Amino acid sequence: MESNRAIAAAFEIDASFLEKKPDTSKKENNLRLRAVFGMGGVLFRGIASAWSISSSWINGDIISQYAGISYGLLGLVVGISCAAIGTLARHMGKA
Repeated sequence: MESNRAIAAAFEIDASFLEKKPDTSKKENNLRLRAVFGMGGVLFRGIASAWSISSSWINGDIISQYAGISYGLLGLVVGISCAAIGTLARHMGKA
């Protein structure tokens, strides 16, 4: 405790700023980890879907117009998914 006061006095900050709060940091780390895995899943799904659309277009199974529509919808779904994950992570962090 005295070392915290000495450091706080040296840097002219409040000593309570240097105290650890393990409950909140552990909760925040869990939320960040969940958000990272969620974003990773969305990214993986987006890459796999884009690969599938590209493969179908290259092989001639779909025309360019449908490929463009598919890419647009894929971007929409990935964007909404990332926004939902970010919003939920922020909301859970405040609770």
